Amino acid sequence: MDAEQNKQLDKFIKKAVSEAGLEEPSSGFTESIMQDIAQTEISTIKPSNKPLINKYIWLVIGIVVIAACSVSLLGDWETNIPVPFINNLPELDLISSLNNLDTSLIDNINIHNNVVYAVLMLSVFFYIQMLLLERKVQL
Repeated sequence: MDAEQNKQLDKFIKKAVSEAGLEEPSSGFTESIMQDIAQTEISTIKPSNKPLINKYIWLVIGIVVIAACSVSLLGDWETNIPVPFINNLPELDLISSLNNLDTSLIDNINIHNNVVYAVLMLSVFFYIQMLLLERKVQL
């Protein structure tokens, strides 16, 4: 488009907008809205802070996880599963494997003091934030 067509289009748009004018609400618009708000009782408005997974489901999940971990760590049974690769797995003896653990890699780790301070302060600030959020929710 050239400059002349842009000017004509601009004039046309300005004329159409000025002819249409601004819409104004009715004379009692604000008062009617305020009356509707006043009629709505505050007690009927309840926040829906329901969790997606309720406490009982978390309890069941926790019991299942604890049971699975307990059975796998403390269980003493023979496996008669007909899957060949499971029967060929070596037996896991947790206590002896912890006694024979090579700690030379852990001994060679040097953590700078700044990292320790940063993690410590992050933990403190996280705890303070949780306390403040808990206090705000209770209000």
